[in-house]
Amino acid sequence: MTYYLGSDTQEKERLEIQAKLYADQAYLTCAASDQVFELGCGNGGNLWIAKQLTQGHYIGTDIQAEQVRAAQEKAAQHDVTNTTFYISDSQPTPIADNWADMAFCRFVLVHVPDPRPLVQELVRVAKPGGRVTAIEPNNRTYIAHNKPHLNKCYQARYHFMYQPGRGSLDICPQLYDLFLQHGLTDIAIQQHSIYADARDTSLLQALYQNWVGMVRPVKAHLIEAGLITAEDYVLAEQEAAAIQPGDCLYQSQWIAVGRKI
Repeated sequence: MTYYLGSDTQEKERLEIQAKLYADQAYLTCAASDQVFELGCGNGGNLWIAKQLTQGHYIGTDIQAEQVRAAQEKAAQHDVTNTTFYISDSQPTPIADNWADMAFCRFVLVHVPDPRPLVQELVRVAKPGGRVTAIEPNNRTYIAHNKPHLNKCYQARYHFMYQPGRGSLDICPQLYDLFLQHGLTDIAIQQHSIYADARDTSLLQALYQNWVGMVRPVKAHLIEAGLITAEDYVLAEQEAAAIQPGDCLYQSQWIAVGRKI
């Protein structure tokens, strides 16, 4: 799989800010003694979970060696010792069967053309009775009102990155069936909405800048493919920096939760 997100310092910082903006941590609750497995841990954005596992353990895997190294460094900096990280781009990962009280991924399934092996891996690692959670973006809901160039650049990124054969363009409607096909029970799907308007200038501008930051690593690819022009990107940056009355942004995520029998 080709990974088009950046792994430089700027991108790592963007991902940390994005996690705070999206505020979906409430869907990843766990007990202090839990064993937790994250598939696609990135640079350690969810190490806050490990901090809560005062009697448990956290294992994270990622396909990018530089992301795993960054996660290990972050854990060391914050003295989080109950963690193990693996570089793994194949299934199964080095995790034992039936190990985790919670096995989850966040914005991972959307990046692969066939998400079934990854869901199967989450299920394999989860204990009987354990929870499997997937948090994925519903990209079709993303809209920035009054920002034509910002919308154009984001939508171009979306179709470029998740086109058939490269990613799962519409992962959210697939989540229930994916969980059902892999034997999970008590399946629940929730929508998590993210909205800001000009009444909260700081939040709205932060979300705009996050969109620009998502486009940045693939800008050259989008221009080369003729999906945007260099001017489109410049104008998108300008739109993101200027907030006018009536401006607003909406996007949503779907959270799927199931239990292993």
